[in-house]
Amino acid sequence: MAEGTPLSCLEDECRRNRSEITALQKEQIEMGSSVRNIEKMLQDTLKMKQPFKESLIQSSSFSNFTEIFGDSHTGRWPKGMKTELPMFDGEDVEEWTFRAREYFEAYAVPEDMRVRLLSFHMIGPTYTWYR
Repeated sequence: MAEGTPLSCLEDECRRNRSEITALQKEQIEMGSSVRNIEKMLQDTLKMKQPFKESLIQSSSFSNFTEIFGDSHTGRWPKGMKTELPMFDGEDVEEWTFRAREYFEAYAVPEDMRVRLLSFHMIGPTYTWYR
């Protein structure tokens, strides 16, 4: 076929597309492998976490673990122990959201109440934005 004809241009474009498709397929396979590795690491971490927690609770020095530290699954928190959710002014979002999640878990705050509770801890431009 003569170079520069519509058919030869189409064939060239098809070759480029095939090579791009091949490269993308290789990339997809590599990404899939990476995702599977990450998922396995997370599963392994979760498997390790559970026996560790159980061993702490069952050990003699921590026999009254839930009495002392409470049970976040039932919403119990040691009597007299208080923690505060810090005020949020728009700075250091990651730290504030982490602390908020920890607070919600410790006090077993229902999901439907969380945004409202957070709004009481916003100041300045963040509260203005929320309103």
